[in-house]
Amino acid sequence: MRFVGSCLKQSIATRSSTIALISLLFVSYTPAAYGWSNGGYSSAPSSPDYGTHDFLAQHALDWVPDELDFWLRDDLAMYLYGTELPDNANAPLNDGIGDTSKHHVYYRAD
Repeated sequence: MRFVGSCLKQSIATRSSTIALISLLFVSYTPAAYGWSNGGYSSAPSSPDYGTHDFLAQHALDWVPDELDFWLRDDLAMYLYGTELPDNANAPLNDGIGDTSKHHVYYRAD
């Protein structure tokens, strides 16, 4: 009887170890998820590539009263182009920053 109990315990331990190993493998092969992006970098400021940054900027613009946002809406392409400038060091007008690690926290212009 002890032999059967011992085999049963080994079987449960083996199954538990196998399940844990398989679970670890599934977790380690999970692809990364990205919250937002620029949608690429634009080749010209007049036609910016549209991404999540642009969607958020446009949605924020919807909250601004109409009498205050007309100057942004009149030049919407440049407004949306500006959302990629903190990330893009090679912007067409040489006005990009290229910050992909400091997360756009700027305290001074220099």
